[in-house]
Amino acid sequence: MSKTILITGASTGFGRLAADKLHQKGYTVFGTSRNPGKYDTAFELIEMDVTNGESIKKAVAAVRQKSEHIDVLINNAGRVMFGPIEEASDNNIRELFETNVFGLMQVTAEVLPIMRQQRSGRIINVTSLAGITATPSIGIYSATKHAVEGYSKALMLEVEQFGIDVLLVKPGEYMTDVFTNSLASDLTIDDYGKYRNLIDQQVSGKTPDHVPPPTEVGQLIADLVDQENPKVDNLIGAFSDVIPG
Repeated sequence: MSKTILITGASTGFGRLAADKLHQKGYTVFGTSRNPGKYDTAFELIEMDVTNGESIKKAVAAVRQKSEHIDVLINNAGRVMFGPIEEASDNNIRELFETNVFGLMQVTAEVLPIMRQQRSGRIINVTSLAGITATPSIGIYSATKHAVEGYSKALMLEVEQFGIDVLLVKPGEYMTDVFTNSLASDLTIDDYGKYRNLIDQQVSGKTPDHVPPPTEVGQLIADLVDQENPKVDNLIGAFSDVIPG
């Protein structure tokens, strides 16, 4: 029986690469995007906004209409915000947590009853090395990924009795749309001027000549779909060899 895979944030980056590889393997892949009509994909791309509960329910229901089972959920959708923590407004913080944490939890909550009824499934949460070490300049993003780390580890222990695996992929720095689609902070505090300029220079300097392509992360995610006895913590990329999992 071909596995059915649901992957959020599959229009670009890690998600698109993983979805393409899994489709090529012959799996039934449903990717999600806020604007699926903008992209041409070999796999089916359906509309989902992970910050909207009704959108999540509608998307999962659409998958269930076409497949009786969901074997793998890959939570990949996410955003980043650069800058000092104090320059993040309440709205900035809430927006980032809505996407990176609450959205991931809501999608998982919709899929878990299906997997529990099946007594099988695999959930792969794409987090970051920033979720296991303090990271200045992306402090709010780092906080969201720490939250996903704790959530995932607790969930793993709760659902293993149902034959459901929970795995974490923790990439370092890769050349994706994260640099162009980052969330802009609402506040500007003069005291952080020099620090903010340094961050801006670092971000603008992220080019394919300096930052590796995301190909190997997409491959890792695809490999974890059917790997027997996979590792829970999968670190990859720059600094992954010196940061404890």
